[in-house]
Amino acid sequence: MSLKIYNTLTREKGLFTPLEPGKVKMYVCGVTVYDSCHMGHARAAVVFDVIYRFLKALGFEVNYVRNFTDIDDKIIKRSHELELDYKTLTQKYIEEYSEEMGMLNILKPTSQPLATGHIQEMIEMIDGLIKKNYAYQVGGDVYFEVTKFLSYGKLSRRTLEEMRSGFRINPDEKKNHPEDFALWKAAKPEEPFWESPWGKGRPGWHIECSAMSVKHLGASFDIHGGGSDLIFPHHENEIAQSEASTGRSFARYWIHNEMIMIDKTKMSKSLGNVFILRELLKTHPARVIRFFLLSKHYRTPMDFSFESLNEARQALERIESTISRVEEKLKGQVKASKESPGVEKWVSLFREAMEDDFNTPKALGVLFRVLAQINQSLDRGAEVKSTSEDYQAITMMVDLLGLKIDTGRFQKICSEIPFEEGRVNELLAQSLLKQEEVEYLVKARENARHQKLWKLADEIRLGLRERGLEIQDEKDGVKIIGSQGPGIKG
Repeated sequence: MSLKIYNTLTREKGLFTPLEPGKVKMYVCGVTVYDSCHMGHARAAVVFDVIYRFLKALGFEVNYVRNFTDIDDKIIKRSHELELDYKTLTQKYIEEYSEEMGMLNILKPTSQPLATGHIQEMIEMIDGLIKKNYAYQVGGDVYFEVTKFLSYGKLSRRTLEEMRSGFRINPDEKKNHPEDFALWKAAKPEEPFWESPWGKGRPGWHIECSAMSVKHLGASFDIHGGGSDLIFPHHENEIAQSEASTGRSFARYWIHNEMIMIDKTKMSKSLGNVFILRELLKTHPARVIRFFLLSKHYRTPMDFSFESLNEARQALERIESTISRVEEKLKGQVKASKESPGVEKWVSLFREAMEDDFNTPKALGVLFRVLAQINQSLDRGAEVKSTSEDYQAITMMVDLLGLKIDTGRFQKICSEIPFEEGRVNELLAQSLLKQEEVEYLVKARENARHQKLWKLADEIRLGLRERGLEIQDEKDGVKIIGSQGPGIKG
């Protein structure tokens, strides 16, 4: 095994060695459940889902923990705005998130702890930090004293001097240092609270993940993940309070996915430039969204556009049409063994790509090389043995990437209308088309795409566009816009 991971802590890509042979402990910061998820949240979920799948495929026993933050400032603010109890609010968005993750074919983590289910662990950790002189109480608040933790800033590579001079800082007179962060917050009127040695209050955001990760994985574990926007202050503060509390090294490998961008600006709710996942799933198949999110390396910022989603759909359909073609060739005949040389050759190349810091674009490149070979072989009348080996390789790659494949649509179209190219050209030469002729051309285009006749498929689309019709590919098929165009007769 030669898995290499880029570690944010070291700023280097190195060989992955777990603390315990054959086992991996991984904690990933989950969502704060105060609103619907956007594409940025979807990217993080897909990235770590593929990492989870690949680690398991390598033979590791993986304990994967992904939390829900169900109490913090944003949740309280939103619950007041909507005049909802915070528990009702958070449960609504936990259920919504879980449903969307299911649609994206995200495997359930080993455990999904709630912050509110670990208040006692947080209180005990905070109390221990006070006793070790890493934290101090001011009224009903408790702060972590960053100057006491000598390696503070090692993840983000920031010094306290740089932090102090940053425009971001608003010094609080109660703090010993502007960067000291809240471990416990005194309750304000009409806020949720828990009893503690420092009075009624609630935990700070950062302590939540430390308490949950230590509870479920231990003081030291292998991988901690999340979006790059969490490096500072959240993950920096997690390291400080966790290592100060336990006296042991916290996470050994830090993996951070980059952001989704809109016009080169980070997608975020605070900026108001988000694309809500739930809304996108109404018009775009979940498998297409997942494919799109895998098309860039996780450490590369990703530009979102509907054009790029359409490109992802077309690429995914090339996979689906080829698999459909192979299944038609094999017709239920015995599939090749996973250990056969023809399968292992391609799977080895795919594994090599994924072992290079989970390089999904490179892995997809291997997949499309197999597709090209299969189609060339089928065009030449390939034997069942070689076809079944390539088919086995493709399905293994697709499964590992968590891609749901829909070949049924192509097979249904082909069985309904075995089109003739001559008939298509004849219709495209007409100045006017009947409605049934339009329907024939639409199905013929889908059939042409299934057979990888891309030029003919494009000619049909353009021909219909000239007649005032636009083909819009949607979740459950195609939609024709402008059915009363100038080139249509009743």
